[in-house]
Amino acid sequence: MTTATRPAPCQYARTLTLRDGTAVTIRQMTSADADRIVAFARALPEADRLFLRADITDPAVVRQYQKGAIATFEHLGFQHEVLLQDFAIDRAGRTHDRTVMSHDVEGLSDRLG
Repeated sequence: MTTATRPAPCQYARTLTLRDGTAVTIRQMTSADADRIVAFARALPEADRLFLRADITDPAVVRQYQKGAIATFEHLGFQHEVLLQDFAIDRAGRTHDRTVMSHDVEGLSDRLG
């Protein structure tokens, strides 16, 4: 049996060159970005922030985004099994946690009829 593994988030990073020659890297946000997100949001005019659903000038709200994905899966019926702290190391040598969740697929099909 072949098992496919999902690439680590850092493998989704892509560097693009803008028309003016500036190179930018597009990647997934991490918890290390929280302070920069808050600083960016605080620099926006208040009128621009009116259209945001959440107050991202509040560091606690920004930290909550990281937990949002887990809450979404829990809402779908997944259960937290284990947190693997410092499980993966990215290309820059930073460690990242991994969460293992499970779902009762057989029970789901019974509930859906």
